[in-house]
Amino acid sequence: MYYFLEEDFKDLNEKIIETINILEKIGKEMGESTTQSSETWHDNFGFEEAKRQYTIFHERLNELTDIRNRAKIVSADLLGNAVAIGKVVVLKDENTGKVETYKIGSYMIFKRLHGYVSYSAPLAKIILGAKAGEAKEGEIGGKKKIFKILTVI
Repeated sequence: MYYFLEEDFKDLNEKIIETINILEKIGKEMGESTTQSSETWHDNFGFEEAKRQYTIFHERLNELTDIRNRAKIVSADLLGNAVAIGKVVVLKDENTGKVETYKIGSYMIFKRLHGYVSYSAPLAKIILGAKAGEAKEGEIGGKKKIFKILTVI
């Protein structure tokens, strides 16, 4: 099961449509490349490259469709006071003293916004379920990290 906030689920559907459009374009390019060369299709670089691209995007479409089929739309638990999907958390990195604010997002996030992190990211995995005042530790990029949860909104 993959959990998505409604806005991220809409982005997932848009990404699927975008991928379908790319596949259609590549399919047309493959067809055109076979008519523009007197060589056979297997000696045609344009055709071979389009075929490789088609395979890549087709696999991506299958992956995205599988995720969508196994997705569950959730809403932020506005009443709870623990770090969860949809919550905004202010935390302090105890190693550096740096204070950062993050919003815990869906399994996949398509819009790169500062401070918006997937619940499947290493940082989120460490702090999920924590409440204000708690310290959580884990490993990110091979380094031991300790985060103190200052606020959960």
